[in-house]
Amino acid sequence: QIPLRWFALELALEKQAASVSRKVLTYEECLKVAAVLHFEVRELHVALSYLHGFSLLLFFPALELVFTDPQALLNVFSSILVNFYHEEVSGSKAEMDNYRKAILSSHALKELLKDCPEFGAVLTCEELIQIFQSLLIAAKVEEDKYFIPALLPSLDNDDTQGKALSVESPTVPLVFLFSDKCTPCGLFCAVVVKLLSGDWEIDMKADIFSNVVTLRHKKCRPKLAITFIDSFKHFEVHCSNEDRLPEIRKEMEEVVETVICCRKYNCEAPQMAFYCSCTECKVASIVESGDICCDCVTYSPEDTERERKWIDCVGGRGAIVSVSAERPSHSTETTASIPHTHLDENDRDQLVRKTETAAPKWKEIGRALGFRERELDCIPYRTTSHASPHVEYYSELLSQWLDWAPPEPHYFPT
Repeated sequence: QIPLRWFALELALEKQAASVSRKVLTYEECLKVAAVLHFEVRELHVALSYLHGFSLLLFFPALELVFTDPQALLNVFSSILVNFYHEEVSGSKAEMDNYRKAILSSHALKELLKDCPEFGAVLTCEELIQIFQSLLIAAKVEEDKYFIPALLPSLDNDDTQGKALSVESPTVPLVFLFSDKCTPCGLFCAVVVKLLSGDWEIDMKADIFSNVVTLRHKKCRPKLAITFIDSFKHFEVHCSNEDRLPEIRKEMEEVVETVICCRKYNCEAPQMAFYCSCTECKVASIVESGDICCDCVTYSPEDTERERKWIDCVGGRGAIVSVSAERPSHSTETTASIPHTHLDENDRDQLVRKTETAAPKWKEIGRALGFRERELDCIPYRTTSHASPHVEYYSELLSQWLDWAPPEPHYFPT
């Protein structure tokens, strides 16, 4: 249910966009429209964030841009996609290799967008790249080079099965199985982009498709690589190092949950599964409560052991996923010893005001309080991010922590 004033604002912004023959407005243009409707700046920001949450428009506060129709951004990407396959491109061998693997420079993007009406009026190439990065469409892989996996061709289901069989892996693949029996559209590419924003990089020697990608860890020695394969019904993860399987599983679970939250997918987190070892059925059997189960076949001891390596708990501080190493353990005994804290809204506001000088370090404080990285990534999407975003993120962090009552922090940044 949209407040009537905010619904009127949405209609007025659409009318303003039509009058200038484009579907992208600057924040200054929105302020002028809002002034006519007697909106204060604070209310305008909250209203735009609210409408953005329902995808009625797209609001990017950092860039001060508003897409009055989300279709406009789809049109921009459609122009890139069409021209990517039809434009004649030239350059060095390295540039051509990058282009074929959907690694584009800002200059290449400008060339692909030269016929797009939404581009150029108020939307620059640099702003478009930032939008693509925030929506997990593009990942920066080098200076002025951006990987857009959705531009790549995809393998059909028969080819993905063949590719899965050709992957050299010391263990069975881990399958992420969704309740709707299909991978949400765009989730696979977004997961790849999210991983590339961290400690992973593209394996340029391997074949790359929009549904088959191999990544290498930048820091891990010996070499660690993971291959993702999206069969459209589910996607699977192959890992080159069986000693790292539990850590890879934890990182994948957290990244997938973060993408689902950021993209606002209407689906639950996927369940872990493994392929049935019966050669006739070739289905994924769901793993529940850490048990290996299959309806049609009994696993051999060797098969069961190989699959359980994905399930084993992560121990020690040498994990690849730094957040897993930093997260305090959630033992029943520790959690039970901490009572829940009940504060009303005024008390919480007072607490934030007294400690708001720490707001710029809200992520460090969150890690110290026991939040996972994916939980911290989701906090900006639950706030309106107005003039003082750090204070608002910090306020949301403390509110969640007071409701949650996690284990005692193991350090506190100064």
